[in-house]
Amino acid sequence: MGWMDVWNSYVGGYAELESVNNSVVPPALIVRYEDLVFEPEAVVHRIAKAFGLRAPSVVPHIETNERTFDKSGVGRSTAMARIKGKAQQQKFPFEQRHAMCEQLSMPLLKQLDYAGECSDAGVH
Repeated sequence: MGWMDVWNSYVGGYAELESVNNSVVPPALIVRYEDLVFEPEAVVHRIAKAFGLRAPSVVPHIETNERTFDKSGVGRSTAMARIKGKAQQQKFPFEQRHAMCEQLSMPLLKQLDYAGECSDAGVH
């Protein structure tokens, strides 16, 4: 089992949990890293709403690396630039990205708005 299978299984399970709407199962919510970096206020408000909480009036933007355990982390501006420039995807050769995308669940990628990354790798 490769990591694409693990991603399909775990993220698919999270998506299924998110779609369940009953009083027995606590709410589940998928938060994409990209959304948290670019729109922290909207994400925090979405989380608060999902859990029946009041959203804070101010959501601070973390502009520096706050991960004391990992000094190689970057601040928000650098993270935003890397996301926009698709830096993570570019670390893999086209052929490898294509092979990975063929193994990922396209319906799940579309649901989470990640299908564009695979379109860039020739998988639709």
